[in-house]
Amino acid sequence: MQLFRVVMGIEIAANYIRVAEIEHRTGQFFLSRIAEKTIASPGAEDLADALQSLIREESLLSTIASVAIDTTMTERDTIEVDSDLSNSEILSFVRAEVALHTGDAATTYKPAYQVVKSSESGHSEIFYAAMKSEFLDGLRRACAKCSLDLRFIDIDHSCIELAVSGLLAATSFSVVTVKEGQVEASICRNSERITYKSARYSDDPAYLIVRLVQDLEAAAGEIVPKIFLTGRKVDGTLVELLQKSVDDRYALLDPITNLHLSHFMASDKALHARSQLYSAAIGAALK
Repeated sequence: MQLFRVVMGIEIAANYIRVAEIEHRTGQFFLSRIAEKTIASPGAEDLADALQSLIREESLLSTIASVAIDTTMTERDTIEVDSDLSNSEILSFVRAEVALHTGDAATTYKPAYQVVKSSESGHSEIFYAAMKSEFLDGLRRACAKCSLDLRFIDIDHSCIELAVSGLLAATSFSVVTVKEGQVEASICRNSERITYKSARYSDDPAYLIVRLVQDLEAAAGEIVPKIFLTGRKVDGTLVELLQKSVDDRYALLDPITNLHLSHFMASDKALHARSQLYSAAIGAALK
């Protein structure tokens, strides 16, 4: 059994990367570094340049990479399929679904899926996410150029769910991620996602957040005790508005609450104020 390893969680968006380096020590997690850098594009060369720069400037030690991809860079949906379909048949079905939505060839994207709910009617509800094969190939080349062993790739929202279930000991909760023009929400129970929904907004996301959470709770048949807010468009004003106008279940996600901090991190007085921005990178680094 490996008792010690250091994992670099990397969140990749269209114009930036964020990294969180976490030491795994016999079941305990130590946050040793966080950092970010803007990028011109998420192409292989720009990613490699940014990662090499961060590794050098921040003295990052990890040789293992775990990556969270911004969902705005993916095709994703929740759909129903026949329960008796094999894994390869479901993947073929998802490829066809993605090709229908994008107009691209079925081979352009590489999909993955998760069974969210099975019913007695012979159907299963699955959540799928598909990333462009060209991007994934470039990501692997970028990691190889930086001598990083790429072990894990997922969407950022899933990595945030992992951060909540792994660090905050929450057994039933909702995660709401707010980005430019988009809100994603999910409900998890015992570390498993049981329902997910996303929608677009044009002005104030508060009403949409409440509606999505209510829809998810109705679908799940339960009222979750805690709703964690995170994402580029979440701030204290939005959290306070939801707490005062709806209820106090809404809270700003602080993913470092139960992390051990290195001396360098512990001396960073502003760390907690911005830690929610690193939720996806931290979740990825827990893998």
